[in-house]
Amino acid sequence: MARISKEEQEVVKNKIISVSRKLFNEVGFDKTSTKSISKEAGIAEGTIFNYFSSKDEIFFEVFYSEYFDNIEKGLSRSIENNDIINEITENIYNILKNMLRLPKKVLLEMGLVTIKIAKKKPEFFRKMASIDFKYMEEVQHYLDRLIIEKKLSFFDSKIMSEIIFGYIVYEISMYLYENKMPKSDLKNNLNIKISTLLKGYIIGGK
Repeated sequence: MARISKEEQEVVKNKIISVSRKLFNEVGFDKTSTKSISKEAGIAEGTIFNYFSSKDEIFFEVFYSEYFDNIEKGLSRSIENNDIINEITENIYNILKNMLRLPKKVLLEMGLVTIKIAKKKPEFFRKMASIDFKYMEEVQHYLDRLIIEKKLSFFDSKIMSEIIFGYIVYEISMYLYENKMPKSDLKNNLNIKISTLLKGYIIGGK
């Protein structure tokens, strides 16, 4: 078999991830097979295993690209007006946008699949936990930057980032399990909680 370049390998890998995301969204994780992924991607089924050891690993990559890759981008925006709390909420919410574009039933299945895979593969749970730790770390760095820029007065940014992460987990859980709760409520509730937490630390603005 002729060798393909690293660039071509990356194209094939991204195609597998893209097709898998589409099928996971349309028919669910359990009903998606590596055979259906290969057929949709226009490649041999065996080719998939040159890039991923299992469907579980593909699932992680899909989740990773939907969520993890957006973390740093979401917190990179500068605060350009005096409404600091709304800007902080917007930047933090931006991280979740890609994931929240998925239907609730898909997000719920992702949670169930994560638990199921983690039970049989502890290393998978550690990988998923690393995403959460990365999120908290980036929120901490973001808060540190706002302190350095004198937008916020000094506080323990590590503890604050852990509290904010707890707020996010709670609001996402409420959004998923309350059938009639719109995304706008999730964002508004997050804004109220962040305002309550940080309003005493704002320097100027509001």
